[in-house]
Amino acid sequence: MFEPKRQSEDTRPRLALRVAVTGARTLNAGRIGRLRAEVDEVLDFVRTELAELAKRDAVAKFYGADAVPILRLLSPLARGADRLVAHSALDRNFSLYVPMPFGQEEYERDFTGIDPAKAPEAVRLSAQEDLGEFRSLLARAGEDWFALDGDREDENRAYENVGRFVVRNCDFLIAIWNGKPAAGRGGTAEIIEYAAANGVPVWWIHAVEERPPVWIASVQGLRADLDGAKPVIGTQRRLSEEAAVSGTAAHDLKTYLRRQFEPPRPIARQSHSWLERLARLGQGRETSFEAEYFATSPGFLNESLRNNYAKTYIHVMRWASGCNPPWTPPRQPSDPVAGYWFSLYQPTDTRASEYAALYRSTYVWLFLLATAAVVFGAAAAVSHGTVFALPAIFLEAVTLLLIGLSVAFAIRGEWHERSIDYRLLAELCRKQQVLALLGQAVSLGALRRVMLRKRESERQKLDISGSEAAAIVDRTGWVTWIFASWERAAPMPRGNISEALSGVIQKDVLEGLIEEQLQYHRDRAEMASHADETFFHIGNGSFTLVFILVIVKFALVLLGHAPTVASHVASGLSALHVISEAGFGFLTWLTIVLPAISAAAFGIRSYTELQLLVEQSSQMREELLLAKVGIEQMKQRAERGMPRRPFLSDDLAADIHALAMLMLQDLEGWARLFIGKSIEP
Repeated sequence: MFEPKRQSEDTRPRLALRVAVTGARTLNAGRIGRLRAEVDEVLDFVRTELAELAKRDAVAKFYGADAVPILRLLSPLARGADRLVAHSALDRNFSLYVPMPFGQEEYERDFTGIDPAKAPEAVRLSAQEDLGEFRSLLARAGEDWFALDGDREDENRAYENVGRFVVRNCDFLIAIWNGKPAAGRGGTAEIIEYAAANGVPVWWIHAVEERPPVWIASVQGLRADLDGAKPVIGTQRRLSEEAAVSGTAAHDLKTYLRRQFEPPRPIARQSHSWLERLARLGQGRETSFEAEYFATSPGFLNESLRNNYAKTYIHVMRWASGCNPPWTPPRQPSDPVAGYWFSLYQPTDTRASEYAALYRSTYVWLFLLATAAVVFGAAAAVSHGTVFALPAIFLEAVTLLLIGLSVAFAIRGEWHERSIDYRLLAELCRKQQVLALLGQAVSLGALRRVMLRKRESERQKLDISGSEAAAIVDRTGWVTWIFASWERAAPMPRGNISEALSGVIQKDVLEGLIEEQLQYHRDRAEMASHADETFFHIGNGSFTLVFILVIVKFALVLLGHAPTVASHVASGLSALHVISEAGFGFLTWLTIVLPAISAAAFGIRSYTELQLLVEQSSQMREELLLAKVGIEQMKQRAERGMPRRPFLSDDLAADIHALAMLMLQDLEGWARLFIGKSIEP
């Protein structure tokens, strides 16, 4: 059979971790030393754990044996907690990335020092020292800063936006917090709750009381910790010691890191028939993650034969529709952030297309070969007793063998399953290519919900449970795992978003996303509509012709069995009798073959769901056009310049994210449609 070839190193995930900080701006002077020690300890613990993980065989196999962890801290550098954690991280060779709620000049107005009269327990800090510390840390970040388009008139929303920015772009959040509700919008408590609600765990260091750190992994966990947490008196164990104790915060952090970096477990293969067991002979009961993703292309005899086989579907659809298959050539973006995701999209999209072409071509070949088998079988029956019978039987056997081989290759290569999974991964990269420019990210929580619906649909349609249902979870889990790995190592946007926003809207959103999708759906609807009409006419015409031929055959049978009646008819009738004897066999063959052709045409039409594709593309075009109108209005506002439109990037990101989820749901609907259409003999 075949095994996939290995993938190049270009798309391998990199060992990277992003930590972010939120917390109080004013810290108790008596607690500073203890807080710094706790921050130092957790960052040292993270560095040590990642170094240990990098040595594990399962991890080194994917990231490389000599992989050096890339550690990054996201901090807005407000005074207090933001800067305390930034100093500690820089001392431990973390890189620093600084998102700001406004442009730098406006943001620096925040740094007016600490008034001793208002905060007598805080560390003394003059306005000059406050501003100097900010500029010093910002200089150490170099070009790794990003200014959001917030507005001073609604500064609480601006602070909320930058707080949510760090949550969206980190793997876990260090919070130095007193446990009390937020004083205003965008306060520490709100950012912590936002993180917990969106699946970003929080390492909570109490800002005031002597308590051990708390690991918050959900909103429910946050509420439980607030209700049940009590001060702990006495000497605390080091995190490295606590990590061995189940139920401690250190153990939970250690477990979380392992889950993030250790690749998914092998996927159990399921065989439900003798042909599936035969197809998987010698393949093993499991497929590794490496075989699942890191393959340059599906192996299938040799490349030339594989490519010709895969083009069958394209040739048939081009012939049936008179149109070329929908395809828009991707354009290399100039921005390095978008370029990173584009470099991942290209090979993933290629693999998705290869597997989809193989899968679709297989079911086209099955219908064509099944029709050929009927043709040869009918020929053998009609020519029974003649020299033509044996070749017809031989060709029928060869055709059936080819059917079995086609099914076996499709099962062994998992073309159907991989085409869906790779397409989902490619589309995630395509959407992230745009969202990343705004400091946004495809919601992994929303993605998991899509995946859960897909898995539940598979489970119900295939009526499976237990180990088979678990295998579906394993099979789809690698998509979110590798996307999250790519996201952790992705470059972050730089500069002032207000200055780049107009270009992002025009080049990346309107031209690079919406127009390409509109063109794709226009072409897909046109191709599907014309092909559907062609297959309908073939199937309907064949069936009509069969009906006519059956009537003719019935008349010839009557003539063949009524010689006495024929003898009393004119001499022309005896000629018809001769014709009936000569043409009866041919008509019998046609009445067998034409229904097979009709069934093949209707089968291909049904399996490809052409009419449904037309409807889906029409609906997507309507949604895209509506989104285009709104985004064009945003572009006009961005180009007006004065007065500046605050928070426009936030509004744009919300629209793009909604559009991305719509496209992913369309993909998920397409995937669910084909779940029950696996290749079978």
